[in-house]
Amino acid sequence: MSLFKKAKWILSTIIMFGSLLFSATICVYAAHADGIIHEYNVIYFSPFGSLASGDNFNVALKRTANNGANSSSYVDTKVQKIVFDYYNSSYQENFDWDSDYSQNLDTSENSNIRLFYSSENNTMYILSPNKINVSNCQNMFLNFRSLTSVEFNNFNSSGSTTHKSMFSGCSNLTSFANFNNLTTLNSTDLSSMFYGCSKISNLNLSNFNTSKVATFSQMFYDCSSLNSLDFGNLNTANGEQFYQMFYNCSQLSTLSRCQINLSKAINSYQMFYGCQALSQINTSSFSAPYLQDAHEMFCGCSDLSSINLSNFNAPNATLFNGLLKNCSSLSEVVLFDENSNTFVTDSATNTSEMFSGDSMISSLDFRYLNIQKVTNMEKMFYNCSNLTTITVSNVWNVISVESSNNMFYGCSNIVGGYNTTYNSSKTDKEYAHVDLSSNPGYLTATSVQYRGLLIYDEWNTLLGITYLGSDKPYVLPQKEEFDYYKQNSKTYNVLDTINYDDFSGNGDVDLVVYVKRYAVTFRNGTNGGNVTKTVTYYEGSTLTTLTSGDLIPAGTNVSISVSVGSGYRNPTVSATKTSSGDSYSLTTVSEYSSYSFVMPSEGITLSFSASTQGFCFAPGTMITLYNGDLKRVEDLSLDDSLLIINHETGEFDEGEITFIEVEPQKDYSVMNLEFSDGTKLKFIDEHGLFDKDLNKYVYFKEDVMLDFIGHTFIGCEKTCDGFKTKDVVLTNAYITTENIVCYSLVTKYHLNYFTNTMLSMPGGISGLFNIFDYINLKYDEQQKQTQLEEYGEFSYDDFKDYVSYEDYSAYPVKYLKVSIAKGLLTEEFLNYLIERYCTK
Repeated sequence: MSLFKKAKWILSTIIMFGSLLFSATICVYAAHADGIIHEYNVIYFSPFGSLASGDNFNVALKRTANNGANSSSYVDTKVQKIVFDYYNSSYQENFDWDSDYSQNLDTSENSNIRLFYSSENNTMYILSPNKINVSNCQNMFLNFRSLTSVEFNNFNSSGSTTHKSMFSGCSNLTSFANFNNLTTLNSTDLSSMFYGCSKISNLNLSNFNTSKVATFSQMFYDCSSLNSLDFGNLNTANGEQFYQMFYNCSQLSTLSRCQINLSKAINSYQMFYGCQALSQINTSSFSAPYLQDAHEMFCGCSDLSSINLSNFNAPNATLFNGLLKNCSSLSEVVLFDENSNTFVTDSATNTSEMFSGDSMISSLDFRYLNIQKVTNMEKMFYNCSNLTTITVSNVWNVISVESSNNMFYGCSNIVGGYNTTYNSSKTDKEYAHVDLSSNPGYLTATSVQYRGLLIYDEWNTLLGITYLGSDKPYVLPQKEEFDYYKQNSKTYNVLDTINYDDFSGNGDVDLVVYVKRYAVTFRNGTNGGNVTKTVTYYEGSTLTTLTSGDLIPAGTNVSISVSVGSGYRNPTVSATKTSSGDSYSLTTVSEYSSYSFVMPSEGITLSFSASTQGFCFAPGTMITLYNGDLKRVEDLSLDDSLLIINHETGEFDEGEITFIEVEPQKDYSVMNLEFSDGTKLKFIDEHGLFDKDLNKYVYFKEDVMLDFIGHTFIGCEKTCDGFKTKDVVLTNAYITTENIVCYSLVTKYHLNYFTNTMLSMPGGISGLFNIFDYINLKYDEQQKQTQLEEYGEFSYDDFKDYVSYEDYSAYPVKYLKVSIAKGLLTEEFLNYLIERYCTK
């Protein structure tokens, strides 16, 4: 037995009898037809010979055909065909199985999977004497741009838990052989599986078992040639993500045997976006109690002539904007049926462009549509030139609507219930109500045109329109926040009824409601005293600023803006009901510091807080050591010495690490920065870089990072006799959400270090740097001496009761009198830094 075979036998035996869950990094060798051997590292997961994970397998394939490939995102333009097959005599003429035993893709005697690439026919062969079992299909064929076909002759993916991005970027892929061997029995993720496969014209997925799949998002994204899709008995009962599933499948005309169950769906936005040839969609299983976002779900389905949304029960979805936009052939929209099923939009806040586009719709029946929370109706019926009638019930109102520009623009044939016709100067929410004799509008009541009852608040703002009928009395709304109603000099209690005959004449009735008021109280939570808060609401048409304890009516929309001073970040607001202590939901209006809520029928206590601690960068970030080596941040220890800039001399120097902090793994909003030399950085919360244009360190935060695009920053590169600085330009910045661990570190006294070769400053220490101007990265000595003479220095005696001498010496404490005098640092924040970082 050769040395290699003996070692391989020993390893297989250890794995077999040691643990079925053992994993190890092994070497993989793959051969070109010309006999060249290439070595790779992959993960071996099973003692039974499963193929390497999709990412590693992808790299192995690409390196076999392209020596420079180093990641699954690498774009291959050589491989045109991939064949999984049993090794047999037909391959022996070109590929000598026994010439080198080290060609295995794993080390199992059961599989002996090997790669062979033929440059003559641009075909990659994955051969084994046994069936090839795959435990992870993610990214397996990602970015094989020239790939036209795949043969799955001895392939088995029944054990794979993910097929995410399996064929993503295979823009020339057209055919498969033995496709039934590609199974999804245990898969939970099919997202982006065929993303960008723009040449595939038909797919038969009848063998797919999708009962465990939670994510279908972008599965067929931009499959623009796909015209036939057989999904078999598609099971989406556990599906949560459906967004952009069929995005731009512009040739898809039918979804054979496809009934999509949205019972657990969370997102379905742009699901059928751009499906121009789709003539019908089965919506019978569209009850979606957990759905949050349905915007542009059917946008651009230009061949769709009718759609039944009566089963579309989405009580928690907020976004319906562009839902049926540009559906130019659409002539019928069913929103309710005789079985009491109805389109549920109870939480909708955005219906802008919902029916926008020159469709064939002539009438819409909104009698059961709930739009009480909608704030945006811009272009809702934009250019609906065939629309003549919109029918609503007496619960319709647009009280909450804030944006309604061009809502009825181009609706040239619309006619209200009292024959009000289109007026090109009245295209916003002003006419988005039932047409009345004294109050013209474009809408029509569901039955006989009753006399209008116009209800105003005490500031004369129209709250809603309802109707007085001759067949039964009208019961006034009995909401707890209403005190009483008045019509002229007559007062009505909330339990009263109004009969049609109570009012003489033919005019509409104006009724004013007087509402109860409740207190809004402020309190400071953690660091709340450092939060500047502005709380406002509209009293009628007048914007009023609240102070703690002010009384406002229930149902009032309240806006909150917060900001913080130097050294603090992430201002937040929480709300509780004053009497019960129950939490009350706030809506985040902007990404950082603006909130809103609707005043309930009891007092509210608002608690303001801010944080001082920020974490800097993601795992995998490389830190430059003093010897020039690069080390991942997660591998650093306090014994490592880092390359720094000594701002006293303006030269490279050696820096000790004073501390390393780690934030537990969770979802973070990550700033991704890209520079002109190819450098990439990932920051969380805030992190500083030295901006050469501004000649100072600047903190990158999500709300300002785009402002630095085009700025030049300082990096470093190693030379034969040391280091030198280099200039690089920020070219791009964007945000992603990632589930990661976060890291932060500080060096002794000078604080800085080089992150992915970029001169960096950690977050959360505002005021400890940029104290003096820099000249070629050295403190401006003249300015420094002048300001130290003017403001003085801190000595250790100033801090000896609070910090050790080691801590005093570890930071630029002596200069902080200047920092405080110049407004760069507050004494409060300095006290916080002492409490956080010092030991005494």
